[in-house]
Amino acid sequence: MQKSKASETAIACAIVRAVHQTLDHEPKILEDPLSVGLVEGSSEQEIRERAEEFGESVWRYTRSEVLYRNRFAEDELRSSVRDGVSQYLLLSAGLDTFAYRQPEWASDLSIVEVDHPATQDLKRSCLDRLSVATPSNVTFCAIDFDDSTLAEGLRDSSFDPDVPTYVSWLGVTPYLPRQAVEDVFKFVLSLPPLSRITFTFYLPTASLDGIDLEWMEWLEAFVSERGEPFYAESRMEADQMLEWLQGLGFSSVRHLTPQEQNEAYFAGRTDGLPSTAAGQAMCAHV
Repeated sequence: MQKSKASETAIACAIVRAVHQTLDHEPKILEDPLSVGLVEGSSEQEIRERAEEFGESVWRYTRSEVLYRNRFAEDELRSSVRDGVSQYLLLSAGLDTFAYRQPEWASDLSIVEVDHPATQDLKRSCLDRLSVATPSNVTFCAIDFDDSTLAEGLRDSSFDPDVPTYVSWLGVTPYLPRQAVEDVFKFVLSLPPLSRITFTFYLPTASLDGIDLEWMEWLEAFVSERGEPFYAESRMEADQMLEWLQGLGFSSVRHLTPQEQNEAYFAGRTDGLPSTAAGQAMCAHV
């Protein structure tokens, strides 16, 4: 992405969350009313003007991919809080709104949002425009990873490396070289026991077919046109990802399979939102 420009893919994710609130049927996979009107293109009027486009298969698939991963991450966060985790680190937080609609069970969490300065500036200006206050348990940490590592960038923030931490890292791994992905995993492994990371990854294009292949080819073109192309080396099969995580030293890994994803979030829906196989999620425990 360009150093002085907010991530266009982060903006697109905010728009599709707003589309879900506006056009898709109940029950919502992710209840995110703050997404409506958050960024340009996400107001109810703007969405309804593009309703036909958003009904196309690639946009429904995009919605599903964004929605299930956010919902899964929030479900795993709640589980981690029950287990005693007290800090929530959102890596590449983008325009995620959890902190501004946080449920009561999250009120004791220390929440740290990390992102590129330009994307974080956009988010904060959008929240200000909507008069959405920053909760007292939320802090921001702007990091330009061209100039700083994650550990270095967090050093001057409120983040406490000695506290069990839940990390969410959604829709990011395909944009990074493999070593950069591994560096984040190793950082999480340096955190205290009970810490964990929920992240998503994409399968290689060669292993896909049908709508999964159609969507992935569309997505590859979409992100490349916006200057945020994928690294092929960071896309892998689920069993390869599991082997990698276990080799690094995570104590256990939960893989949300496409079948489990469908049963948890998509079964019985009447709006045509499909479960996805091209993008998958895991939660790895320290």
